[in-house]
Amino acid sequence: MNDTSKQTRSGKTARPATILVVDDSKENRELYRAALHQKGYQVLFAESGENALQVCSTHKGVLHLAVIDVVMPGMSGLQLATKLLPLRPDLKVLFVSAFVLQGALQSRLRSMDGHLAKPFPAEQLITKVREMLAS
Repeated sequence: MNDTSKQTRSGKTARPATILVVDDSKENRELYRAALHQKGYQVLFAESGENALQVCSTHKGVLHLAVIDVVMPGMSGLQLATKLLPLRPDLKVLFVSAFVLQGALQSRLRSMDGHLAKPFPAEQLITKVREMLAS
């Protein structure tokens, strides 16, 4: 059993967590995909805020976590989060950015949200994702 699966009382394995990755950089999306898929997560992708809203509205299953780049052309990650949360109020958000200090961002986050400063190793992403999904 991989580390994202949970055993139900009937002994069946639950579905892995579903994560929406939103980043305008194809290279970053590929890095996140490789790390998250390797750990068994189901991953959906969007290259913009507009695309993420479309993915969110058409995905019929649960979205457990969104990994969102803060600085993107068009709609920022913070603007996107304010539009996603009414659609998915239980969605946890992990903001990633090379440009925003955590202290400046922290005042705008809900207690269930998190932040990672780019660049970060894949292991740090996986650790943060596990922490957020467990909370």
